[in-house]
Amino acid sequence: MSNRSPLRLLVGLGNPGRQYRDTKHNVGYWLIDRIVASHELRLRRHECWARVARVSIFDIPAIVAKPLTFMNSSGLAVRCLVEKYGLTAAELVLVHDDVDIPVGRYRVKRRGGDAGHLGVRSVIQELGTGEFTRLRIGVGRPPLGGDAVAYVLSPFAEPQREEVGRAIEEAMGALAELLGAQGPRQGQAGS
Repeated sequence: MSNRSPLRLLVGLGNPGRQYRDTKHNVGYWLIDRIVASHELRLRRHECWARVARVSIFDIPAIVAKPLTFMNSSGLAVRCLVEKYGLTAAELVLVHDDVDIPVGRYRVKRRGGDAGHLGVRSVIQELGTGEFTRLRIGVGRPPLGGDAVAYVLSPFAEPQREEVGRAIEEAMGALAELLGAQGPRQGQAGS
């Protein structure tokens, strides 16, 4: 019997293009960028409508990816990658923004619905299941009466961007647990 860890797929959701780079909706991309930078790699390969790299995270082999399909069609890239690498939905960790979580916090959800997030909805529709792990990075709620779409497509104020950066660093520390499919965990930056 082999002691080799199974391959995992870690996908950060976001929108491609310079105009979206710093928006709240792209925090999933930010975490993938942080992983790639920590391994001194670049997302050079293009596979399945995504930029990908192969990494080892705490000795767990993983494919990290940023779909290029735009947020609401992310499922196309995710399904293609799952099929290409012979994975199951349970071997997927999806990283995305969440307006129901305060800025500077992250939470893990093992399975479930889309909670109104259209990128997650696309992934569930394409995979035919919600049986995957979500790493949700808090972006906070729009101001009362504010437009949610305009809010997530806008950049953070500098203090909030720093809080999100700390949350991403803390989430990086939780990746071994997430990729190893241990119990649930949640965190708050700076605590």
